[in-house]
Amino acid sequence: MKLENVSENDRKEIAKIFTEKFYKVVYFLGIQYISGAIINLFEEIGLAPLLKNNKLSSEEIISKMNFVPKAKFQLEWMFAFLNKHNFLNVVEQGGIKKYSYGKNFEINYKKIFNDIVELDKNIIPSCNLMEYVIKEYPNFLKGTKSGFEIIFAKDKMNLWNEYFSNSNSGY
Repeated sequence: MKLENVSENDRKEIAKIFTEKFYKVVYFLGIQYISGAIINLFEEIGLAPLLKNNKLSSEEIISKMNFVPKAKFQLEWMFAFLNKHNFLNVVEQGGIKKYSYGKNFEINYKKIFNDIVELDKNIIPSCNLMEYVIKEYPNFLKGTKSGFEIIFAKDKMNLWNEYFSNSNSGY
């Protein structure tokens, strides 16, 4: 559908979605929440001390942490996300990206979750799905579960149903 085919009334209805609250919940607090969840994951699996004291490539991290090689893409996505939002440094040495924490910081992503929910309870399905996936990440990184097994676990289909519901403001 081309923009010129959208009625003025539909444009006004669409514009109602993108309020200051929407941007605060989904974007600004969302970035902090996701960053905090990743940082918390790194703490829980023992990766944080390596990043605080060293500049390491994803291959070095995979080797030191005994992760499966296929975890490289997901690790690099998390590293890129954290770097984009100034939580992680990336330097290139000899054509290889090296990652490290550049500063000490604390991010209480559980408090940020509460702030998000206070602004918009309809974001909870997005947070619930992300919490489940983050909790399962160690299994994926170690190779004990595949991404497919985690994402499409039969007993977790309700998370997807809630996520794709029309009342989920994060969707």
